[in-house]
Amino acid sequence: MTSHPYLDPDPLLTAARARAAVGAWTEVRSILDGADDGVATPHRAALLGEARLRTGDPRTARAALALARPALRRSGDGATQRTVTNLLGAAAFALGDLREAAEAFEDALVLAEHEGDALLVARATNNLGAIAYFTGDTERALSCYRRAIAAYQRIGNVRGLAECWHNIGISLRARGDVTAADDAERRAVEHARDVGDGRLVAMALVGRAEVALLRGEPAWALASADRALRVFEALHDRKLAADAQRVVGDARDRLGQREGADAALDAALALARAGGHAMQEAEVHRTMAEVARRRGDRAAARRAGETARAGYDALDATNEVRQMDAWLATLD
Repeated sequence: MTSHPYLDPDPLLTAARARAAVGAWTEVRSILDGADDGVATPHRAALLGEARLRTGDPRTARAALALARPALRRSGDGATQRTVTNLLGAAAFALGDLREAAEAFEDALVLAEHEGDALLVARATNNLGAIAYFTGDTERALSCYRRAIAAYQRIGNVRGLAECWHNIGISLRARGDVTAADDAERRAVEHARDVGDGRLVAMALVGRAEVALLRGEPAWALASADRALRVFEALHDRKLAADAQRVVGDARDRLGQREGADAALDAALALARAGGHAMQEAEVHRTMAEVARRRGDRAAARRAGETARAGYDALDATNEVRQMDAWLATLD
């Protein structure tokens, strides 16, 4: 039941929650950022933090969420407090602090299991899968994702299923299982379309574009990544736009479009740096290294590869560090 506007204690928050319910996070930011007291209450701060996070602004998201957390603890609103704990982990993850992220996700999972919060159990488990992947344990990551899928299925959360299948696609692609990775991304697209979440559809399209590059289909990859890029730009999501631009650059280079490739990769690097997305920055450097190697410039390939490796190392992303060590060794 919708509150009567004259009785609603916080009509602004009610309006923002209505937009959040359909995934309109840019509109949520517009509603709450545009208010003079946009973070005047912990519940506004919590929702604004989530909106900032989901639109690729983890630095300011963490600030709003940190503001909300102690007030929520005092208010006794355990449900929102648990959610904020998980979101603080997601903000730390986006900023490249995997240790802080893992601690927050573990805390959120313990709180969710204690209170029987099935949705948050699924979300925290999915997030811990991402941590496991980047710290080198692909099998544990896949196990976490599959447990999260089972949890999302029990509660009928289709958006969560889309996120999990996309993450599974990433892990399978890294393991070299290209066909299974593409099947996972297809499932992610289907679920995201079922709930009308254009952002999630675009994320999975970038995943499929990366699979297409592995299959030697750069034209298809370029079309898919460019389509996703337009979605992320409309949402002002710098993190995901950086990912899409990186794939666009890679595809253009494989198609012989050197100037377009360099422009896309430079744009990807600028977006990653502007948003403080350390993982995306390292990923762009890795792609730049691969492009330089394809062009026969081994010195540039080594410089970019070592920069990527240092970025992964600073993030404790042991899976990527191991891969870069092996890649750099081939240059010798």
